[in-house]
Amino acid sequence: MSNQEQPVIDLLVVDDAGERRVQVQLGETMLTSLQDANVAVGSVCGGNMSCGTCHIYVEADSVDFERVRSPEETALLEDSRHFRRGQSRLACQVEVTAALAAARIVVAPDE
Repeated sequence: MSNQEQPVIDLLVVDDAGERRVQVQLGETMLTSLQDANVAVGSVCGGNMSCGTCHIYVEADSVDFERVRSPEETALLEDSRHFRRGQSRLACQVEVTAALAAARIVVAPDE
């Protein structure tokens, strides 16, 4: 199955370019999906969860991130002055699922 045949969802995304809807593929990481949709999100470490530059806020009532974040991801995020409990995630660690279709994704400010 080609990428164009993979199931997609629409996400509301906010970055330096403003707020817009983008299509992302289910099953991909949020980082890959956002970059494929030309959303300006950093990735100094290439998605290896070692730099924290892909910090995003996931504004969604459907997911409890305090339970699903790994201790390593939480430690990286809590070091950020832009950390938001319950919303901060590293885009490289978020799998795009149908539960995120109602979410608003905001790219966190650079450190």
